[in-house]
Amino acid sequence: MEKMNIAFDIYKKTLAYELDRIQINDDGIITHFHSDAFLDEHPERKDSSEFTEEEELEQLKFIAAAAKIF
Repeated sequence: MEKMNIAFDIYKKTLAYELDRIQINDDGIITHFHSDAFLDEHPERKDSSEFTEEEELEQLKFIAAAAKIF
């Protein structure tokens, strides 16, 4: 078990730990999942790791604001 803890500690220091994930379903709809970092901070969301519509909208607003700045 100690080796797993060490491996997880290493993983937490990688970029992959911070990144959101997407899945393209057979019907072409994209499902957006929270990062492992977010789920560790919000363990109550582990069973429902998909972004809610409100969270998706917040992300879009953030990206639009960033695009205006840069």
